[in-house]
Amino acid sequence: MRKWSSNHKSLLNSLPQELVNTKTSIQLEKKDSIQILVFKWFPQPDVFSISSKIPPFKDVVTKREVASTVASIYDPIGLISSIVISYKIFLQRLWLSGIGWDNLPSSLLQKWHVLVSQLSLIDDIKINRRVIINNPTAIEVHGFCDASQHAFGACLYLRSVNSEGEISVQLLCSKSRVAPVKTVSIPLLELCGTLLLSKLLPILNLSIERVHLWTDSKICLWKTFVANRVSQIQDLTDVNDWKHVASSDNPADLISRGSNPESLDRD
Repeated sequence: MRKWSSNHKSLLNSLPQELVNTKTSIQLEKKDSIQILVFKWFPQPDVFSISSKIPPFKDVVTKREVASTVASIYDPIGLISSIVISYKIFLQRLWLSGIGWDNLPSSLLQKWHVLVSQLSLIDDIKINRRVIINNPTAIEVHGFCDASQHAFGACLYLRSVNSEGEISVQLLCSKSRVAPVKTVSIPLLELCGTLLLSKLLPILNLSIERVHLWTDSKICLWKTFVANRVSQIQDLTDVNDWKHVASSDNPADLISRGSNPESLDRD
């Protein structure tokens, strides 16, 4: 293993110099970063940002170029799912339009130019690397899910408290899915979001005091579609962990509807 990096130099003292990232051998300032795949890590504030591949502005754009740009937005744990889903929704719209692999019509091209103009703002979004407070005495998981006619999604937050009463709430991960091409009712999509949230929980390997799972849906349609997914949700989660949250207070609402980088708090 080579190119070790850390924001605590004491951890690097025992390593031979040739195994240490050359940038960590000097004093890093707040503006300095280390590239990790598509992530930029700023050791001093200890935050991540995600690098985006910005295509050049063109008067003529093909569907294959759109697909390539959308595929290049790498977000493996869903730190910017609410942004990525907007591009996936647009890509699905291209497929439904029935156009070939060649040039986009003017109506779709204008929408694409708006999306591309927002891509550069992704680099300004800063995400805390640490998701748990120092010396926590209690850790809670708060999961949220939501759906719209275009997509559904879920996200997990960790709420940690220490002995001094300090509280930290940080986004851990999220997932989003574009709604099926076949028309599906909002209640059924809400249920898909609930199942997606249930599948996110097993990734945790922490000593959790409480789990709170939040949904803003109160509608249940008992059909085979529903019964199968409810059964899976009950297998994956404790029914007592589920609670209702107002749509206006549900962060997963952004994932199900999509958002642009300019609308998010980038600090």
